[in-house]
Amino acid sequence: MKDFYEAFLMLPVPTYLAGAYKKAIETENSRYWAESELKNKEGKTLSKENKIIWNGNYVHVDIDRGLTGATLKIGMTSHTLPNLKQSVEWYEKMGAEVVYKSWE
Repeated sequence: MKDFYEAFLMLPVPTYLAGAYKKAIETENSRYWAESELKNKEGKTLSKENKIIWNGNYVHVDIDRGLTGATLKIGMTSHTLPNLKQSVEWYEKMGAEVVYKSWE
């Protein structure tokens, strides 16, 4: 689809931790609520509200279990290329192989 940037990565992990990695990766790329507080220089609260925090990436993880370990198949899409590039670069540093990216 021309409206999204896309990336596909593969990351080897121990089989017994594959489910935990899947959940962690999908959760850290999902939206969540956080309390945002604005204070003046005296420390008095001027406003307090809940805001949605999200990195802008949609992520899905499949687990491919083998005899010696598991491989996470990580699909990522985003409307915002800088956010997706940053995430892909981080996963590369953590040992993931980039199989496909829709830019470059």
